[in-house]
Amino acid sequence: MIIYLKFGRLMMKINIILPTYENTELTLNCLKSIKDNADKNYEPNIIWVDNNSSKKSKNIINKYLNENLSYDKIYLNDLQMYLKTHGWT
Repeated sequence: MIIYLKFGRLMMKINIILPTYENTELTLNCLKSIKDNADKNYEPNIIWVDNNSSKKSKNIINKYLNENLSYDKIYLNDLQMYLKTHGWT
């Protein structure tokens, strides 16, 4: 969690790790729920960990994320390095 000021308001940025493999509809429902339930005091950042989903599934999820939420995309085999570089291990 990161706390910062945005337009004079105290904000929290919350990282949510979302591992996926296919299940596009379930993943989209999860992302929509995160977006719909975020309030004005925190900003969710999705850490999308893809485990080699199909290109079609990746494109659908990527499009939704680009239009709606802040995110980082990583592949499952890069997860440990990503966590280390952000000081989470």
